[in-house]
Amino acid sequence: MADSYVSEHKRGKGILLQMMGPGFLLYILATNLYFGLLKIIAPFHKKAKLYVTGRKHLLKKIEEELIKDLRDKCWFHCASLGEFEQARPVMEVFKKQKPELAIVLTFFSPSGYEIRKNTPHADYVYYLPNDNALNAKRFIAAINPVVAIFTKYEFWYFYISKLYKLKIPQVLISARFRKEQIFFQWYGTFFSRILQMFHFIFTQDENSVNLLQSIGITNCKKAGDTRFDRVVQTAATAANIDKLETFKEQKLLLVAGSSYAAEEEMLAYAIRNLNGELKVLIAPHEISEARLLSIEKTFKTLGTQRFSSFDTGKRASVLIMDNIGMLAAAYKSADIALVGGGFGTKGLHNILEPATFGVPVIYGPLNHDKFPEATELLHAGGGFIVSDNASMLNLLADFTTHTAKRKLAGKLAQSYVQNNQGATDLIMELPLFKKLLTNEVISN
Repeated sequence: MADSYVSEHKRGKGILLQMMGPGFLLYILATNLYFGLLKIIAPFHKKAKLYVTGRKHLLKKIEEELIKDLRDKCWFHCASLGEFEQARPVMEVFKKQKPELAIVLTFFSPSGYEIRKNTPHADYVYYLPNDNALNAKRFIAAINPVVAIFTKYEFWYFYISKLYKLKIPQVLISARFRKEQIFFQWYGTFFSRILQMFHFIFTQDENSVNLLQSIGITNCKKAGDTRFDRVVQTAATAANIDKLETFKEQKLLLVAGSSYAAEEEMLAYAIRNLNGELKVLIAPHEISEARLLSIEKTFKTLGTQRFSSFDTGKRASVLIMDNIGMLAAAYKSADIALVGGGFGTKGLHNILEPATFGVPVIYGPLNHDKFPEATELLHAGGGFIVSDNASMLNLLADFTTHTAKRKLAGKLAQSYVQNNQGATDLIMELPLFKKLLTNEVISN
């Protein structure tokens, strides 16, 4: 492992000079079209509107706020909420071991920023300004970080190349690569050279290491996925939610987390045919009023209540969580979990959160190539795939009838999570981080 950023820079000598070409022009065109499209649809699309309005006068705000802060700064960048959960364990180590270091956290997506903009784990939280040469120059000049840490993906050329040019070390954590990605294609030279600008890359799996090495990147190592460390922390500190314990009434509770209509419709069919043996908490991916009304309609015959107005005097089989931030703790009360996203194009949500509490996890059959924990948990005996009404009903009937089988599945799910801990500790062994946290001088 390189012990100074100078040697890493020598290894990549000439990278920036090689970047110009068709790939660079394609990148400029694609990003400009994407950012332009967001502006066009912003008046008609809530998420796009947040993206655009959240970046108005942003650089001026960042410059005004950070110019007054003379502390050394560490920059963490996350695409969205899931990547924040991966960055968080590393962020916490930095905060604990070197509290005088200011942490600047950026998000690309509103779904990450809007939920975590007040997190106590960072001193400053911002949207990442759109990727172009001027924005990158101003943003990095304002922060002047001693190190930049990127999570999983999000390879913005102008930011990464500016950091590289300034010899500011940048580290990628919890990365996962697939053979079909552009970095590993004959026409992907521009994008593979972006990866060469990283001081070090920590991957989730050995296959990613092999792929990186196939394009000449050797400053990489498998550390695992920091999400395992994060969910174990959550399980250790989560408090009981009294409303849920009251709602259960000594029955089994199924928690449907980050759910979409596809899972909910199958679940409604199954619950109607289980003769009241299960209580259900629905924590949908989106909590707009229209979405909540749709859920109430789907489960109308079973009786529903909203979490915010829960009344112990009303009879209901379905409780709808109409807030954000309580789902991870809610899994503590669950006997069975159903996680959304396995029937759509956006991807499976976090199945590790319920698994760490010793809860068997049900999910749909799609997108497992991008979420290998879905296949791994299935093979471990703690994950279960459903594809239609019949398979949902059969599985839930089995779980409600065979207590020992359900509990064994939960134990296997929990063991899978516990056996995959440790990524954060491996990442913090990086000499660069050790020097930073022990106040040694980082060679530039």
